[in-house]
Amino acid sequence: MTMRITIYTKIFIVVLLAGMGLYFYQISAAADRKITAVYVEA
Repeated sequence: MTMRITIYTKIFIVVLLAGMGLYFYQISAAADRKITAVYVEA
């Protein structure tokens, strides 16, 4: 039982970190696009 809980906890943490990574990557990509657009306009 304890082993199963730790495995599920590890999976949950990995999924959570992956989700946060994708979320921040999308934010930074959008920010990069805005910055690029500003440079192109200038």
